[in-house]
Amino acid sequence: MARKRDNQDEFERARKFIEDCKQHHDELMRKVDERSDAYLGIPKQAADSTQWESQLYGKYAMHIVETTLASLVEDKLRYRIRPRMSMADTFDPEAGARLRQGAEAHDILMDWQNRQTKFTRVQRPFLLQNAIAGASVLKTTWMERVERRRRMVADDQPLLDENEQQIVHPMHGPMTYPTLVERVESLPVYDGPMSEVVDLHDLFWNENARDFSDSRYVGHRIWISREDFEREFEDGGMYGPSNGGWTLKQVKADLGDAREYADEYGGRWGQAKTSSHSKDRLEVIEVWDSFEKQVITFANRRTLVAFKAKFPYYTERHPFTFCATQPKPFEVIGVSQVEKVADLQEMLWDIQNQGLDNLKLINNAITIYRPDVEDPDALEFAPRAMWPLEDPAQVQMWSPNPMPAEISLNREGLLKGDMQNLAATFPFSSGAESQTVDQKTATGASIVSGLAQRSIDMAKQPVYDAWEDRGNIVLILNNQFITEPTAATVLGVNEEEVTEIIWPELLAGDYHYEQEAIPDAVMQQQEQAKWQGALQVALQAVPVILPLSQAGMAQMLNIDMFVKENLKALGIDDVDRFFIAAPNPQAQVPPQGSAPGGGGGAGAGGQPLGITAGEQGTAPGTQVTDSPDVNLQRALALGAGGGPANA
Repeated sequence: MARKRDNQDEFERARKFIEDCKQHHDELMRKVDERSDAYLGIPKQAADSTQWESQLYGKYAMHIVETTLASLVEDKLRYRIRPRMSMADTFDPEAGARLRQGAEAHDILMDWQNRQTKFTRVQRPFLLQNAIAGASVLKTTWMERVERRRRMVADDQPLLDENEQQIVHPMHGPMTYPTLVERVESLPVYDGPMSEVVDLHDLFWNENARDFSDSRYVGHRIWISREDFEREFEDGGMYGPSNGGWTLKQVKADLGDAREYADEYGGRWGQAKTSSHSKDRLEVIEVWDSFEKQVITFANRRTLVAFKAKFPYYTERHPFTFCATQPKPFEVIGVSQVEKVADLQEMLWDIQNQGLDNLKLINNAITIYRPDVEDPDALEFAPRAMWPLEDPAQVQMWSPNPMPAEISLNREGLLKGDMQNLAATFPFSSGAESQTVDQKTATGASIVSGLAQRSIDMAKQPVYDAWEDRGNIVLILNNQFITEPTAATVLGVNEEEVTEIIWPELLAGDYHYEQEAIPDAVMQQQEQAKWQGALQVALQAVPVILPLSQAGMAQMLNIDMFVKENLKALGIDDVDRFFIAAPNPQAQVPPQGSAPGGGGGAGAGGQPLGITAGEQGTAPGTQVTDSPDVNLQRALALGAGGGPANA
């Protein structure tokens, strides 16, 4: 009996999970491939037709999906990072300031990491897979990218005399002089989190899972060449005994001469079934066991290459982020947008091709001639042609009834409208019609557009939840792996890049990533109008609140916050650069006992000098005015030190 290898039981358990997934995974991939074909305009089964019959298939589903993606994909993701204070932090007087600094450090670092990895580019493939397949998955891991760079470094060369001998100083020894030498070095250009979209064809989960997070096992498959595979067994690689796997010699014996693993699915995402993305590539599957907190990696389902007894990340979960914009109850995969319109698209193709064939027969009529016509080929079909016939009835033209073609036009319009209604997109982008609502009136257009917008807003919420899940994973990865000071660039004053040093001590603690909803054009205009109106109301209220706040009877409004919210509504995130330091209020305080109007003190009876009795209460500093500029100056002066502190 052969001796059992290390971690043999774990390998067998993970391999059995993949084998148990085969039936339901194959069925799911069959549906995904059908929806992918519908998205690309490939019919389920091309009809047997002659050469003249039409076989044209417009990509209506693709247009609907692209219209929806335009509303879901954001140019820039807006988020906030907030600290989570524990009970112990509430008794620490310095904890609040420290956590706020940590949140700011996390914010700067994540913004820099997103720019370095071009994370915004991930949105389109992530959401496109969701629209086609009904769900999409993102994997976030820690990676290091090393690239070569040419550098000029200083190099000491010996100082020689006329005899080519090095000059020796009596006090300092051999003398040298510095020169610049060109060197090519491998440098780490990025060391941080990286997110990539996972192809659903290469993702496995338990068949009985009612939710993706409910699955005990999650398997992720990659395809790698034999040369790259064996290179990972070297020092610093991902495979081998140092990573819990078997030796390269044992793995080679298990794989034999195999250089690829035959993928039974064939072509993917509209590729020909005869094509194979697995050609000259080995299959490597990574299984995450959420119950045992183990990661098992094996190749070609024959040999173990890596094993981790506990999850490598502080998240204590697998690194996958799942999203379904229209989830089904108690199922992992949601409803695909293509799935809802695929059958209607097939009907539309059929009607359009039949109508086009009918039009061809009308425009190119069939010629009927009697057998007694001596030479029908000699009859010239051309304008002003002359045919020598004994009887005009010898040759007649036949064409089908044009009424069915006219009726089909109305049916095509109804089908297009139904497709747009089912997909919950904007019908006016392609001129679709529907009998459900009269879209030719302003009321009907408003109703349909409003419903479509609300439907898209509902689809955005699961996407924002997925970005939040991914953001929280990144926060924990930064907390775990950044143990040395890191430099990150941010935009400062005058749009100039400023380098910030992120200290790992600031990243310690518990923080939460919150995705902020990005409004569409209409909602953005409403947000701008709301804050502009709020600022106007605040400025008009300042003359009333100002004397009350000076008397201690009211709290002064914080005008700075109203201005900042207005700038944020305009899409400006870095609002601090629009403010200058407030002047020192102590320099403007008059000497004690002097009159506000500049008089030299009080006269008889306590009457202030410099103003008459009738002018009391109407000094420039206390006059009530409707001028927003004057009120704003007074409010800022009061907030800088002339009144109660703002909350």
